[in-house]
Amino acid sequence: RGDSPVYRDLALGRFAGIDWVEDTVTPNYVNPGGLTVFQPIVSGADVLIKGPFERMGNLVAELNAGSTVEVDMIGGVARILRAPLDRFGQVLSSTWSWIGGYGVGTDLLTGDGAAFKRAVVLEHV
Repeated sequence: RGDSPVYRDLALGRFAGIDWVEDTVTPNYVNPGGLTVFQPIVSGADVLIKGPFERMGNLVAELNAGSTVEVDMIGGVARILRAPLDRFGQVLSSTWSWIGGYGVGTDLLTGDGAAFKRAVVLEHV
């Protein structure tokens, strides 16, 4: 993660054992007193669970059958190349596709009343 340009450019530092990363899309609002209240979200490790579509390889095989489109799986992501559009075969059309989602794990069996304890919102002005 330290090699990622996104992480390198947005990392604010490490404080209290937490890696702080700048995020410009966290919600904020103006309270009745006219103060802007910021709401950064602090999440723990493994708060999101990656769930890729398990049959992507089968889907790719079906797309390749008798087609002018070349589909390859690279690291669980489909690279799709369409046949050249010009007579010289120089103009290609390409795209990448990943089918999946991210879920939030539940902590129901930990004996606490909270169902989701892996993140907290720190409101401040």
